[in-house]
Amino acid sequence: MPQRTRPCQAEAPLVSGALGAGAVLPIVGFRGQIAPPNITPDRETGVGSWTDDQLARAVREGIGHNGQALFYLMPYESYSHLSDEDLASIVVYLRSLKPIYHIVPPTQIPFPVNYLIRSAPQPITGPVPPHDLSTAASRGKYLVTIGGWDGCHTPRKKGKTVPGLEFGGGSSFKGPWERWRAPTSHLTPQACRITMRRFLYKPCAPAT
Repeated sequence: MPQRTRPCQAEAPLVSGALGAGAVLPIVGFRGQIAPPNITPDRETGVGSWTDDQLARAVREGIGHNGQALFYLMPYESYSHLSDEDLASIVVYLRSLKPIYHIVPPTQIPFPVNYLIRSAPQPITGPVPPHDLSTAASRGKYLVTIGGWDGCHTPRKKGKTVPGLEFGGGSSFKGPWERWRAPTSHLTPQACRITMRRFLYKPCAPAT
């Protein structure tokens, strides 16, 4: 998670010495404002006054310290698979960051999305034991899962991933680079390439 949070939690381009200090994301075409908060231990502008449980709940359940649901760009659904031990290590790591006084403006989600996201977070109702990391494949699966690769590398239609096209690539991300888009890569070993025009409707045939 610390590596995943860097682009969201520091100014873009990254400012030296600002790791975890928060920033406003330059999302083209979004009517609101997404501002990942300061997650350094600063007690005034960061998470220094949060309890460990509040940090853990934000990371793995998508609920902020104020009880509000976090916007889905915070990949808490992926982080929900973090084992209790790994989650505790993340909290310890965040506590070790250099405290940075940096005021970040609040995230502003337009209607009706601000209401729709309220039902998205799901509570963790029991312990999450360590995952099977006995093989390279099982360890890789765990890392890919908590890294949210499926969310980026699976095509979407009307905001939902397309069944049968997991890791098929083709999702397009707009950014602060004018008219350019960044499509995600096709990661499966299947024997065809998914193009932007056909990926929503024609799954690849298995390799023979």
